[in-house]
Amino acid sequence: MGKSVACLRGSLPSTSYDFPEVDKKRMPSAKIPPAIPRRLGNASGRERPSSGPPCRCLSLLGLAGLLIESVRAGTPALLGVEMTKNKGWLSYNNLAWTDLILSTPDDIEAEVEALCRPLLTPCKPGARTLLHLGCGAGLYDRVFKRHFRVTGVDVSEGMLEIARRLNRDVRYVRGDMRTVRLPTAFDAVAIPDSISYMKTAGDLAKAVATAAVHLKPGGLLLIAAHLREQFRENNFVYEGRRRGVRVTVFENNTITSRTGYEATIVYLIRRGRKAEIVSERHALGLFDGPTWRRILTRKGFSVRRRKAGRVYERYMPREGEYPQVLFICRKPR
Repeated sequence: MGKSVACLRGSLPSTSYDFPEVDKKRMPSAKIPPAIPRRLGNASGRERPSSGPPCRCLSLLGLAGLLIESVRAGTPALLGVEMTKNKGWLSYNNLAWTDLILSTPDDIEAEVEALCRPLLTPCKPGARTLLHLGCGAGLYDRVFKRHFRVTGVDVSEGMLEIARRLNRDVRYVRGDMRTVRLPTAFDAVAIPDSISYMKTAGDLAKAVATAAVHLKPGGLLLIAAHLREQFRENNFVYEGRRRGVRVTVFENNTITSRTGYEATIVYLIRRGRKAEIVSERHALGLFDGPTWRRILTRKGFSVRRRKAGRVYERYMPREGEYPQVLFICRKPR
């Protein structure tokens, strides 16, 4: 999922944005148990000397492995906050505020501009409305709105709260991309990354149907996706700090079935000497090329496929691959 889990992450630059303040009341109350420093082999709590970036990456990878394996084993002390389906994903609600510590629109500007190009070039002159399904915290929309009048849809209210603060000139609607229906047709629809939350082929077909329903004749659909035959299991580490809060996120992606994978995400949140560990698992869909093409063509789309830029490799503590593809689909006129 490459925690973008609908948003890309990176270090926080010096540029100032109108960030929402951290709401301490909404933060999980997970605490680090006393046993953790001993299990990490550093009971003193002192920071170990670093000999450079490679050692730092290996240290982070070791910590990530310990945390993720503890989560998978169900260790209560490390779980911190238990996920329930009724509460929704912590990453996109209680912890949504961390997205603007881990990344800003500047971090992903080049990538989003690259996503805009296939939408702009083939569109007819004056094609300027875009529906962004799975818009998350609205980081992509900071760039999308330079070229389009944007409407964003997301299922997580926590993400939409941030998106509305970042983009006051964008209309945001809470809804599920499988079922949402708006009284408007658009020149283009974009679904970057968040399409991975369609866990079954049936769910994927519903999301594609939503895009088709909302497109004008001749409109374009852009999807960024993984292909089952190209997918690689990987680890990622994301870091950022702001106003005395430091956030480190460890993510592990593991194939769990023929059509799915699991993203185990562990948050380490520090305020001075106080630390919290929060974790959760995300079940995601993973489909092969023929399945994608079959679903898209059945909705009447003509389909082109091309490689997407590889932007996640820099967050891997070891060498690896995280290939994605772009499906550029046109609705019949």
